[in-house]
Amino acid sequence: MTALSSVDFCLPDHITPEIFLRDYWQKKPLVIRNGLPEIVGQFEPQDIIELAQNEDVTARLVKTFSDDDWKVFFSPLSDKDFQKLPEKWSVLVQNLEQWSPELGQLWNKFGFIPQWQRDDIMVSYYGTMTPLNQVGTVTVPDARTIVITPWEKKIIKDIEKAIIDSPLGIMPENNGDLIRIGIPPLTEERRKVLVKQVKGEVEEAKISVRNARRDAIDAVKKSVKADGTPEDVAKDAEAAIQKLHDKYISRCDELFAAKEKEILTV
Repeated sequence: MTALSSVDFCLPDHITPEIFLRDYWQKKPLVIRNGLPEIVGQFEPQDIIELAQNEDVTARLVKTFSDDDWKVFFSPLSDKDFQKLPEKWSVLVQNLEQWSPELGQLWNKFGFIPQWQRDDIMVSYYGTMTPLNQVGTVTVPDARTIVITPWEKKIIKDIEKAIIDSPLGIMPENNGDLIRIGIPPLTEERRKVLVKQVKGEVEEAKISVRNARRDAIDAVKKSVKADGTPEDVAKDAEAAIQKLHDKYISRCDELFAAKEKEILTV
């Protein structure tokens, strides 16, 4: 298997993706100075606030009144929700890259991290971001309930906050000993939210397919210059790549249509 190259990744020159995943990911922090200079100026705070009020966006507003007192407001958000904000507050917009192609391209910088690992709920545990299942026991007592029992009671607030800040979109219940997450019945509004989330996952899959096409075509073009591959052979290869791309983009659309129908069917 060919080792991943760190040339286009958000990593220091001396750390390869293999080293990062082995020694740093979910183990210890790594400071990457000026790692994403492209992100500067892409979004101002007011841009995020306005986007959070878009009816097609999934967003959450967290107002923190004290360490033990906060309130979460779920989309659709309005201008009224942003009035009289406390000193500490945050707004989270899910799948922000869908609304900015430039921002979406920055995900390529982290292409060495598997998607399923990016989606983990991470908890601040003694200053280190740690996967939820490594700080407590997660059980499913019934079809509509998830229970998290912390291995140390003093971090229960950290777990609760991590769930609130995650893309899960469900407010946890904290009784001091364990955290209970009630899966709400699928109301029409909730079904629409789930469709948005599925659409976001599908768009990420499409981006991956498009990136694979780009990389493959670039490799073909380089082979023409470096290895003397005949132009007609290169054109046939590009056509085959495009055909494969179209096949999987179409497959993404088919899967989304089927899942959307499943979610919206009462």
